[in-house]
Amino acid sequence: MTLYRQLVLVVVMLFVLMFAGTYLANIDGTRTFLLTQLESHAQDTATSLGLSLSPAMRTNDVATMQSMVDAIFDRGYYREISVADAHGAILVERKMDVTIKHVPAWFVNWLALETPHASAAVMSGWNPGAAVRVHSHPGYAYSELWQTTTRMALWFLLTTIGASIIGALILRVLLRPLKTVEQQAEAISARQYDVQGKLPRTRELRNVVLAMNRMTGKIKMMFEELSRNAERFRKLAFEDPVTGLGNRRFLEAQLENILGSIDEHRHGALMLIQLHGLQQLNDRHGYARGDELLKAAADLLANATMALDRRVLARTSGSDFVLVIPGIDPESAGNVAARLCEKLAQLHTSKLIDSPDVAHLGVVNYDKDAGAQPLLAQADQALRAAQAGAPNSWSNYRAASAPTGETRGRQEWKTRLVDAIKHRRVVLHSQPVVDARNAGRTLHYEVLVRILDSDAHVLPAALFLPLAEQLDLVDDIDRIVIEDALRFAGGRSTSVAINLSPASLGKPEFQAWLADMLRQVSDAVPRIVFEVSELGAVRELESIRRFVGAIQELGHGFALDHFGQAFSSFGYLQSLRPDYVKIDGAYTHNIATNKDNRFYVESLCSVAHSLDIITIAERVENRQQWETLMSLNVDGIQGHVVGKPQDIRELPR
Repeated sequence: MTLYRQLVLVVVMLFVLMFAGTYLANIDGTRTFLLTQLESHAQDTATSLGLSLSPAMRTNDVATMQSMVDAIFDRGYYREISVADAHGAILVERKMDVTIKHVPAWFVNWLALETPHASAAVMSGWNPGAAVRVHSHPGYAYSELWQTTTRMALWFLLTTIGASIIGALILRVLLRPLKTVEQQAEAISARQYDVQGKLPRTRELRNVVLAMNRMTGKIKMMFEELSRNAERFRKLAFEDPVTGLGNRRFLEAQLENILGSIDEHRHGALMLIQLHGLQQLNDRHGYARGDELLKAAADLLANATMALDRRVLARTSGSDFVLVIPGIDPESAGNVAARLCEKLAQLHTSKLIDSPDVAHLGVVNYDKDAGAQPLLAQADQALRAAQAGAPNSWSNYRAASAPTGETRGRQEWKTRLVDAIKHRRVVLHSQPVVDARNAGRTLHYEVLVRILDSDAHVLPAALFLPLAEQLDLVDDIDRIVIEDALRFAGGRSTSVAINLSPASLGKPEFQAWLADMLRQVSDAVPRIVFEVSELGAVRELESIRRFVGAIQELGHGFALDHFGQAFSSFGYLQSLRPDYVKIDGAYTHNIATNKDNRFYVESLCSVAHSLDIITIAERVENRQQWETLMSLNVDGIQGHVVGKPQDIRELPR
């Protein structure tokens, strides 16, 4: 029971006790008064009747005496009037049965009245000749007492109700600061650090509010310090201090993860970008001018490639940048390279560099079993070829064994995708995510999408999703995946996670369709968690916020996938509040041997757990990785070590 209700109850009880005492005292006083009145009335009647009967007594006129007694008795206020002679013989007697009208029997039994009686002598000459005895009738007293009692009860009830309402309102006003303190405490539990600006006038409550404000401020400082320390280390370990992009260590980890995860990244492109004249600019204008050029180039490259999902951009040395785009086909890679050369030429127009020959770019397309060092060497060769050509140009690495096979032309892929969507040749697989400390406890199953080509070959998502996003077909695929996943998940108890493209979530009509779909199946499916890549969430942050609010109202969840690819602040986790974050495989696949990755994962877990966010490590392939991640307080594990992808129809019920 709340303090407010307890205080209201106490006030009402005290009020009831006070009025009950007053009520009972008034009833008792009224009862005593009425008894006195009855006794006085009986005595007055007896005395008056005794005097009136004296003449008739001297003549022994019993008839007259009877008439006089009848006249008095018929007035109705008496229970008995009798006249007895000196020897006790009854001369005249009138009696009436005690009947009490309009008064409940329980009330008569509760307040029993002893009927008072009185007597007086009837003189015969100078000697007493007879005696008059009068008993008052209690009916009048009971009726008066009942009316008085009911009036007092009604007044008491109305007064109690009115006083209770007024007291409750007063208490509500007085205790309003405590309600605000309660809300403040709930906000702290939800990792929201609100401070009360309006202080109550009551000294005790004012002190409580001030103490809560101080505690809130300190907890907020602790969380911010924890986040700052984690971000500071991440910057020292993986971020280029000048441009804010990833450094060589970051690139190597990401590239190793991309090339080592063929299920996700079957092909793609690596681009080596080199600015010209940086050293000369430093010599002539100072290093500040050179840093300004590097920052401008980094911003230009980042903005121009922002729409490319899972792209990796890093500065590897003085004037060299590397861009990795998983899943892109050679034709699209060439378009990106040409666009970047055109954008970089604007640095001369902006007067940031003297020479119009700003940069060159070397491109190498990879397919399947590519290695990091050979790719970088091939990109360097392509860069040299570009530098031998026109200013601000690019060149593609051409080897005897150029990528072929699954790396098909853009138009051919478009035809295949449109055909697969039209005929719904979409195959869903699932992979379990288990508790890091209890492999027998499955947290949820992640849905993985495949398509069948016209020859019934299963094609993984890495082959078609990047191009599907470029061709604006990805929301059609997402709709099919959601419909099929909800159908297969129906009747099962384990949660299901579905990956969504940020491009789909950026469309209001897609969000409206998804919300309507979830409402239709709300009682038939378990809790669904929708995953979005961190890069995509940062790119579509406002759309993601609206989406999160909509699905949470329907009882479903949201999570961030591939966390750690984007150099975003940990602070935005507090506003999005995902159910969990999946740590990118670049940090987990070599976690046992890389101390920087271990420190980053441990810091991320500390920040996430302080926000009640679960952490899940993806691409865990062996027991050593698992044990290391478990020691770093990771909550969940996903990878071949706990389960390989299987047909979603085999999900346990």
